[in-house]
Amino acid sequence: MVDEHTTDTKRSTATVRDRGQLTIPATVRREARLEEGAVVEFEVREDGLLLRPKVVFDDVTIDEEFVRSVIDTTTIAYAELRANAADWAAETEERALLEKTLSEGLED
Repeated sequence: MVDEHTTDTKRSTATVRDRGQLTIPATVRREARLEEGAVVEFEVREDGLLLRPKVVFDDVTIDEEFVRSVIDTTTIAYAELRANAADWAAETEERALLEKTLSEGLED
């Protein structure tokens, strides 16, 4: 059964079967670009369970703890930036200026 809302939030449901098997609904697989053979990881959080695609490199060892710390630090810093109205206004102004600069001369 799939419940899709017209808001920005999309929710789907699935039933855990024998031996913990779970079928990800087709609409979710398409939106998440999960193809057969894709590796996913589960993370248990205070607010629930997070399922996300896992990036797999054949011959590369990645320090997952370091990657997670970078993502967490960046997420916290971005939230702090957004929480400060003056800093966020300066950031969006700078972004707009950069976008304008990057597109200069492309009209020709």
